[in-house]
Amino acid sequence: MSCKNCQSELEENYEFCYACGGKVVTKRITIKSLVGEFMERYLSYDNKFFNTFKTLFTAPEQVINGYIEGIRGKYVDPFTYLIIALSISGFQIYLIKKGFLGFDLDKVYDAQPKEKAPFNMNVFMTNFLDYINIITILSIPLLAFLAKLTMWKNKKFNFAEHNVVLAYSYSHFTIFGTIFTLFGLISTTFFIITSSISFFIMLAYMIYVVQRVFNFNAIELIKKVFLYILFLILFYIIIIIFGIIVGILIKISYR
Repeated sequence: MSCKNCQSELEENYEFCYACGGKVVTKRITIKSLVGEFMERYLSYDNKFFNTFKTLFTAPEQVINGYIEGIRGKYVDPFTYLIIALSISGFQIYLIKKGFLGFDLDKVYDAQPKEKAPFNMNVFMTNFLDYINIITILSIPLLAFLAKLTMWKNKKFNFAEHNVVLAYSYSHFTIFGTIFTLFGLISTTFFIITSSISFFIMLAYMIYVVQRVFNFNAIELIKKVFLYILFLILFYIIIIIFGIIVGILIKISYR
């Protein structure tokens, strides 16, 4: 018998290939085997995703600091975790926009008639949701830069390692937030409430991660949080001003 992956010769009783580590498959695929493989790979207690998700709640420093220090086999790496988070979030957004979850997103932003409103929130949010994954990926390096700027005296992490911290924490909240906001699909009012609450939960979780990863005392933590928020506000003001200037220049060019 030979391995179907690398063609190495195997004994008949081998369950895994000694050369490439591939599983020896001798039986045909059935519904039972597909379900069993899914349960074993994604829902078993010792799989990487479950361990990563659980530990990022109980001890995020073990996952984040562990990855930075070289522990790569125990947990899902940060960027795979980010892809999983964006996939879950994107799938939920798709179902909401298509109305498959019994929720009409248009009703949330219909305060103004479309033909009279100078700024249509419905159109804006629809376009925003279409590009949310791209916006998230691009925002992580920017937020990591602000984190590095906030902790410029703290040499524990470099810029790349701050990206790891942001990727793990942001991805974890996205997965949890997607599950949490499902309760908001009960009604439009519940959606607005859960969306508002989720922002404060995200802020609290980010502060929790920073404290566990950097082991700041209370005074240091408060200082870093306020400084980061200040940098974040200044950053968005600059972006808004830049957007206004670009809009004015475009408008002038078309006259």
